Amino acid sequence: MQFTLQLATVPPRRGSLVLTDPLPSSLSYVAGSASAGLVYDAAQNTLRWQGALAAHTTVTWTFAARIDNTPGGTVLLNTAYLSDASVSLCRQCGRHVVAPDLRSSSKKAQPQVVRGGQEITYTVTLTNSGLGASSVSVVDPLPAGVSYVAGSASGGAVYNSLFSRIEWSGWSLPPNWGYRTMP
Repeated sequence: MQFTLQLATVPPRRGSLVLTDPLPSSLSYVAGSASAGLVYDAAQNTLRWQGALAAHTTVTWTFAARIDNTPGGTVLLNTAYLSDASVSLCRQCGRHVVAPDLRSSSKKAQPQVVRGGQEITYTVTLTNSGLGASSVSVVDPLPAGVSYVAGSASGGAVYNSLFSRIEWSGWSLPPNWGYRTMP
């Protein structure tokens, strides 16, 4: 995600201006991306610039940040602060995160209580409730004491006997889409 901060001065400013931009915890600064003297403080997760500007001057700062583990639909707010000896201003921008959100996916077993030798049917439901499409690969290890019934996997699933697990790959889930497999 690219950020641009711009300041244009009309009257001459006396003294030093300070620009700070504390990044929200869901953003990580991309090393080396800051421009125009903007400096990143990793301990504070904050970008900072300090200096003087002559009258009728425009300065533009840019930097990039990576979105970390944020579900689709989240609004990220970033606030920058500009201050001098007498005035303090803040500006805020918000962006919707367009990302897949597979947290509402599930796995169910039927019947829920079994005896030795009885078959269990597992149903895996993948649901993308996010705003972005997702390329999906699923790995579902069989629980201890459970053996695979040959030919029972469906929905493009294959049994991996080396790791005793069911695997699916190559699915594409569009936003707000559910897909049910392996009945």
